[in-house]
Amino acid sequence: MEKINPIIGLVLLLGSQGFFAIQKLPAEGILLEDFETTDWVWEGAEGNTIKTLLAPGKEGKALQVDYDLKSKQWVQWKKDISIPNYEGNTLQFYMKVLGEKKNNLEIKLIDNDGTNFGYKIVLIPLGEWKRIEIALKDFSYWWGGDSTLSEVKQMYFAVSHIQGGKGSVILDDLRAVKSPPEQRQ
Repeated sequence: MEKINPIIGLVLLLGSQGFFAIQKLPAEGILLEDFETTDWVWEGAEGNTIKTLLAPGKEGKALQVDYDLKSKQWVQWKKDISIPNYEGNTLQFYMKVLGEKKNNLEIKLIDNDGTNFGYKIVLIPLGEWKRIEIALKDFSYWWGGDSTLSEVKQMYFAVSHIQGGKGSVILDDLRAVKSPPEQRQ
C-alpha cells in the first residue's frame, strides 16, 4: 500500500468536506452586524446632536440613534464592517423611525482606497419595524477612490436634512442575503 503525504491527505480531507469550495450564502444570509452594542463612532455637523443607546429590537437588542438636526445638516455613525463578496447580494436590515419630520437616511459603503458608494432612503416616522432591502448593485458612486467598489471595509449610516428636527432611528439585524434573480443583473 502506498503512503500518502500527510499534508496532501489533509488537503484531500478538507476538500472533500467543502472547506475549499466557494461558499454560497445560506437562506437567512450572513449576519454582518447585530446592532446589540453602541460601539459605533459618531459625529455631526456643528450645531447638531447625536446620541446612541440600546433599545428593544425586532429580536433582542437594537441600536437606537437619537438626533437633532438643529443646523439643518447631518449626523452620522460608522463602523468597520467587511463585505468581501457583494456581487449578487442585497443588504437587509430592520429599521424603526420615530419623530415628527421626514429626513434622509444615507447608507455609505467604503472600500480600501476610500471609494464611497451610497444609497438614500427617506425616513418617514411610522413608529413600526420595517424590513429594508437594498441590492448592493443599486448603490451608486458618490466620491473618493477610483469609482469602483471593491471589498467593503467600512460602513456609515447618516441622517441628513429634509425637514430637520429631532428623531430616532432604530436599527437591527444587518445581513448580506442573496438577491432575487431579477436583481442580480
